[in-house]
Amino acid sequence: MSAELKITLAPTLDFLGAHLALQGVLDIFRFDAGGRAFVVDKGISYNLELTNTGGAVLVSGVVKANTVAVCDRCLASCDLQLQGELQEYLVIKGSQADFSDADAEFTVVDANEEIDLAAYMIAALIFELPITVLCKDECKGLCPRCGTNLNTSTCNCDGELSADHPFAVLKSLL
Repeated sequence: MSAELKITLAPTLDFLGAHLALQGVLDIFRFDAGGRAFVVDKGISYNLELTNTGGAVLVSGVVKANTVAVCDRCLASCDLQLQGELQEYLVIKGSQADFSDADAEFTVVDANEEIDLAAYMIAALIFELPITVLCKDECKGLCPRCGTNLNTSTCNCDGELSADHPFAVLKSLL
């Protein structure tokens, strides 16, 4: 991931109640999660609001992306439309707030430094990924013997696995 959305907190968010609305598209073409790649065809669209809550900045909003991934059953490309909610609380270092640097629930940022929102946006989308990626709910997958995509054609296999097939041993378990 090389995309960035850097925002400088000062002077826009210097005082309590100050807010900044952001919307647009993060130019990113791919992200990885769970050992697989997700291709993003038109970037990640975002509608975010940053609010100074007194000693911290609350980042909230919605991110959306259309991605292309590989189906877990048939290995065909499939489209996934993702929408995630972003809620991050960024503590401003040196603020009056009573937060320790050791508190793992919050990200601590220096008062005059930039924050990069891209990682938070991608994390919100990753949280919405399905455990199993399927091209369609009724995907038939691949024939375990010859590898034919059973969604697009039928195979001539008799359904029996030869004795030297790696999955043949499973038949003896029944």
